[in-house]
Amino acid sequence: MSKRMRVRRAAAMSGVAGLLAVAGVTAGAGAAVAADELKLSGYDVVAAPRSLPRFYPVVESGTTLPGKVVIAVGTKPMTDPAGAGAGLPAGYRLNPNHCDLAAGYTGVFVCEGSIYTVPDAVVPADAVDTTLYWGFAYMSGSGDLAAAVKEARSAAGLPADGRRGTGKVIVKSRAHALLNTIAFDTPPVPDGGIVRQQLRVHANDAGRLTLRFDRAQGQLTHPAPPIRFRNITTGPGPGADCELRWETLPDDLPNLACELEAGDHVIGYELAADPGQYAQKLQAHTR
Repeated sequence: MSKRMRVRRAAAMSGVAGLLAVAGVTAGAGAAVAADELKLSGYDVVAAPRSLPRFYPVVESGTTLPGKVVIAVGTKPMTDPAGAGAGLPAGYRLNPNHCDLAAGYTGVFVCEGSIYTVPDAVVPADAVDTTLYWGFAYMSGSGDLAAAVKEARSAAGLPADGRRGTGKVIVKSRAHALLNTIAFDTPPVPDGGIVRQQLRVHANDAGRLTLRFDRAQGQLTHPAPPIRFRNITTGPGPGADCELRWETLPDDLPNLACELEAGDHVIGYELAADPGQYAQKLQAHTR
C-alpha cells in the first residue's frame, strides 16, 4: 500500500444541510452606564428546523436582577399592548424552563433571579420561513404584572431604555437552507508533501462557515505524524474574512472559520504532511 492519504469529498451539516446564516447580536444603543446599573438589550438570530432559539435579553451591565423580566412572544411585531399575534405558530413548542408562564396570558414568561436556562422554543422539522417576535420589560419585585406585560408587548413602539426592548427569531426552512451550497476540491495529500485544496461556496445568506477534518468510518486511529493546515486564501473578490482556528488535523476541532457575505466565494488552503504517513481517509465537514 502506497503511503498516501486521500481526503474524501464529504460534507456533514449540523441541523439543516447547507445552513450558513447566523445573525449577529445587536446590542442596545446608549451612553455608558455605571457597572452596577442594570442594562438589558434584545437581539436578532436566525434559526433552523429542530433548533431551540431563546427569548431572553442580554445583560449588558448590572451584577444583580433584584426584580423580574417579563417576556412576551408572538408572530407579530411587539407594538400592540393587547398582544395581537401572541404565542407561536402551530407545531412550535414553548419551553418556560426556569421561568414561569404568566397565568391568564398567551406567550408570556416571567423570569426571576439568576437565569441559567431561559425560555426557548422547539422549531418543528417542517418549519417554513417565518419570523417570530419577542419583547421584554423589567419589573421590580413589587411591580404591576399587567403593566409590565403591556410594556413588553408594545416595546417595539417605545424607546429602548435598557429595561425594555425587542428581538426577532428568523426561522429559515430546510428548502431555504439548501440554497447555500459547498463544493469540495480535495486532491490527495502525499506523504511528506503539500497539496492545495479549496472550497467553492455559494452563500445565499451571510453567515459563518467552519471546516474541520476527521477520520472516515473504519479508519485506524493509530498515532501518525500531524498534517498541518495553513496558508488560507479567499476570492475572487471581497466578502470573506477567514481565520485559522486549529493548525493540525485530524483533531476533531474546527481548522477554519470564515465570516461570509452573501455571494460566491473560493476559499483555499494548504495541507502539509510530515513524513511517515500511512494510507488513510479523512472527511471534510462544513457547517
